[in-house]
Amino acid sequence: MHSLETISHYGYIACYVALALGLFGLPVPDEIVLTFIGTLTATSSFSYTSVLFITFGGVLTGALFTYGIGRWIGAPFLQRFGHWIGLNEQRLATIDKWSKSYGSKMAFIGFLIPGMRHLICYFAGMNKLSLKKSAGYAISGAIVSTVLYITIGHYIARSM
Repeated sequence: MHSLETISHYGYIACYVALALGLFGLPVPDEIVLTFIGTLTATSSFSYTSVLFITFGGVLTGALFTYGIGRWIGAPFLQRFGHWIGLNEQRLATIDKWSKSYGSKMAFIGFLIPGMRHLICYFAGMNKLSLKKSAGYAISGAIVSTVLYITIGHYIARSM
């Protein structure tokens, strides 16, 4: 069963799981998933408000988990396996430099850049940035991006 069909079929729990796994680095296209979930709020029995809370919970779960992995496993893991997801040494160095330069604020910015949200919490943990500060910025970025994509999906579906 295709992942979007799975979300339609299994409902809220699938929304949560898809977003939590997306931040673990699995190839779940979060921005597309969030937009699709937004369309379901306009075309099915999904509640817009419930979806916002549930998907935010999934995003937050994934963010905290990847922060923890980054903090305890760190750079060796990405150096060894990063090439599988297109992270060569140059890209890793660039992301690491941004993370060190902008610190916890990068967690907010990272959630607004498609593809970056998968790595930013990992780098925050890897660079031993404060969990409290990183989580605050990540939560802000997650709220903005989650509301944005779900709302876009909702209005796309309503206009059709």
